[in-house]
Amino acid sequence: MRLKEIFSFLPQGLCALLDAWGEAEGVAELRLRAEKVASLSLYREGRTQNILLPFTATYGHIQEIVERLCGGSVYAHEDSIRQGYIKLSNGCRVGLGGEGVTENGRLLRLLRVTFLVFRLPKRVPGAAAAVLRAFRRHGCQSSALVIAPPCAGKTTVLREFAREISRGKDAKRTVLLDSRGEFGSFEKECLIDVLEGYPLAEGIEIAIRTLSPEVLVCDEIGRREAEALSFGVRCGVPVVASAHGESLQEVWQRQGVGDFIRGGVFPLLYLVGAQEAQEIQKWQEERQELFTF
Repeated sequence: MRLKEIFSFLPQGLCALLDAWGEAEGVAELRLRAEKVASLSLYREGRTQNILLPFTATYGHIQEIVERLCGGSVYAHEDSIRQGYIKLSNGCRVGLGGEGVTENGRLLRLLRVTFLVFRLPKRVPGAAAAVLRAFRRHGCQSSALVIAPPCAGKTTVLREFAREISRGKDAKRTVLLDSRGEFGSFEKECLIDVLEGYPLAEGIEIAIRTLSPEVLVCDEIGRREAEALSFGVRCGVPVVASAHGESLQEVWQRQGVGDFIRGGVFPLLYLVGAQEAQEIQKWQEERQELFTF
């Protein structure tokens, strides 16, 4: 997705500054902060470059943008705003936050939005090649966990995996759980059913009971998904998921996701990042019982 595709939501002064970046490769995010400098994030060759822009959004700018994103009906998007995002029809997801009202530890609503993050989805052919090779090598029966820090490419890897595993002569019936509207659309020849907006735990159970998937794909699992993931694995459905983490060792020790790995839910592990080869070699030496790729 190109930066110019979101210009209709932005102030004209900002669009003029962004015009030179409108067709540039690698533009992944635009961030606007009330009364603070705006910025672009570029992802190239595994590295992030943040570029400060000579534009300061006012609270009025932020409010106007939110209203445009919601098509003039902010109330209709209240639930997703409370969860921290607005999804656009073109596949872009806008993260947001600010001043909230809470009750009994639960966020009820936002009084005022103070920042916006436009995340621009893009295809990266080959991003899931290593995951696909390992998955197919084990007969498409072993669950896999993709590990990376925030904004390092986990969703991109999962998106490409779902696309490739669901098409071609060996296409698998694939269910994609897109709880936050981050994955965008897929080509019509892909055998993918997308459950959008479902909580992961509930979505996994519904998918298995009603859609007879051969593969389940979901993003950013946590402790709450333990029972549902175990249910899926017991039913013989491999799960390919992602989790935040700086290293395999760090994730192994963490309560929740680490429990999944130690319990054998994810025999296949994939670390996204420049140091993945060294990290996996070290891991193989320490944990010979685990498959890594």
